[in-house]
Amino acid sequence: MRAARVVFAAWLLFGGAACAAEADPCRGAVPPALAEALRQRFPGFRVPARSDESRDIPPNVASSLRKAGANGCLSIASGDFDGDGLRDFAILLARETLSTDAKPVRLAVALRRGEGWSLDELPTWCSSIGWCHVAAVGPGTYKRTTSMDAPLEPAERKVVTLKHQGIASGAPEATEVLYGREQGSWVYLWLSQ
Repeated sequence: MRAARVVFAAWLLFGGAACAAEADPCRGAVPPALAEALRQRFPGFRVPARSDESRDIPPNVASSLRKAGANGCLSIASGDFDGDGLRDFAILLARETLSTDAKPVRLAVALRRGEGWSLDELPTWCSSIGWCHVAAVGPGTYKRTTSMDAPLEPAERKVVTLKHQGIASGAPEATEVLYGREQGSWVYLWLSQ
């Protein structure tokens, strides 16, 4: 028994735990309390795993998207999305089981509130978590792509000016949706990559 403890301690000391976390960077990107809050708010969905990502995404595109995500995970982004100086998260949640009659992906935003989280669900048009990504974007003025000519939905805008970070989500090398906060509410617009 003592030998097993020594081996385990050596494994921890020399980076075994770090290697396990590196195997799935998504696993360690979401704080445990947030993961539990997401499970309760979105039953039937789970925090994504690196294995959810499509192997068909070109490596240079995946590398660029990972740099904008949280901890190298394409389905998780972190930033200050409400301007309060605290780290918030945007997470594409994966359905735990396959279902033909329900959404396969949900976009959850977790805004830090003291020791807890305020959770919102944003509209997403992702049909597969393997082909979608989420990233934090910087402050600035963003304009709706000119290729979109459909009438605006209630929360959709032609122009969004972000005073702090926002969220972009979509399929690699395709149209993305930009989300931002205006007067305490989420708004969005369609962007062209």
